[in-house]
Amino acid sequence: MSLDQLDASRRRGGFAPKENIPLQIDAYDKTNPSQHLAVGTRLDTGEQIKVFLLPDPKAGQRKYERAEIADYAKGPRDHKSSTDIGGVILFEKSQQVAPGVYSSEWGTVLSHTPVEAQVSTGLVRVDRPRGTEGNISQKVEVLHNNEARQVNSPAELKEFMLSAFSSQEPGVPGVYLRVDATNKDGQPETKAYKVGNTFTETITTGGKTVSRDTPEVSYQKFLDSPFGKTFMQLASTGELKNVEAIPVSTLYVGKDSIGKSDMSKNYQVKGENSFGFAESTLAVRQRDNGSFYATVAAPLRTDKVLYTPETAPTQGRAGEPAPVEALDDTDPSFDGAALEADQAAEAELAPLEAAAQQPARPAQRRFG
Repeated sequence: MSLDQLDASRRRGGFAPKENIPLQIDAYDKTNPSQHLAVGTRLDTGEQIKVFLLPDPKAGQRKYERAEIADYAKGPRDHKSSTDIGGVILFEKSQQVAPGVYSSEWGTVLSHTPVEAQVSTGLVRVDRPRGTEGNISQKVEVLHNNEARQVNSPAELKEFMLSAFSSQEPGVPGVYLRVDATNKDGQPETKAYKVGNTFTETITTGGKTVSRDTPEVSYQKFLDSPFGKTFMQLASTGELKNVEAIPVSTLYVGKDSIGKSDMSKNYQVKGENSFGFAESTLAVRQRDNGSFYATVAAPLRTDKVLYTPETAPTQGRAGEPAPVEALDDTDPSFDGAALEADQAAEAELAPLEAAAQQPARPAQRRFG
């Protein structure tokens, strides 16, 4: 155990870590009027569990009252938090109190129906919001570390990057190229460089359009770029060792969701103005124009471990955690009622984000 992990455990005071559980609803049990239960399947582990909500210590003091299990169980026209069978609720700050039974402090609806949102778990990173009022954005990256592959030749690299750029996952596809090399001080170092799917901007008398390049064009632009030329040259001479390609998807938080809570606080690396990847739940919704936006990203545990692209675990590397502070344990991460009230009014994002969702050709990832 590193000293950073030891220090973090001391700050938590020795208490068992709490979990943020994404639960796909199978049923509601209201037989006990004093303790209603949500029954379902954990999306992170596949376990069948039951969850009840603890009394809200701030009941009557919030602008938006917390939804209760009985509210989730209501019909869709009876409460804005009602969640159908097959929908997904994130139960925050949960603790096991008996085999298969958990208490929770707060619930946030991620998907009111089985199809309203795509909810998944994996390595996620959320950056700090950027921009000015009225033109603000917040980037989310999903690292598909289970699909990483060591590449040993230019042909293997091309094959992998073309496959990654063809991804049908929500967001802009890309890859992190992780390499071992010697730095300017002569010391060994691992570095990761992001190469994303490229875009072409066209200006006509009718205005400006942005379109996503095909995988082949994106790969050729990589080869023709100063970085690409240098990378291929150093790789061919053996100066870059253990070249590993890791697929990544980039999308953005919906503008209305940004204003409800800064989700990046749970991903900031201790003592740095940088953000790491944590095993998380991610909820993504689709607009009428086909583009995607993220509504909620939350680490699965309060004793989360953060990774950088250089330290993320893959089949080829065990991974080393970045030092992190413990999650703030004073209040639920999201004002769930406020978030749900505004999600239906989600505003459109920049044209680049919409163009990112236009598949260049129908194809699926080859690896993973």
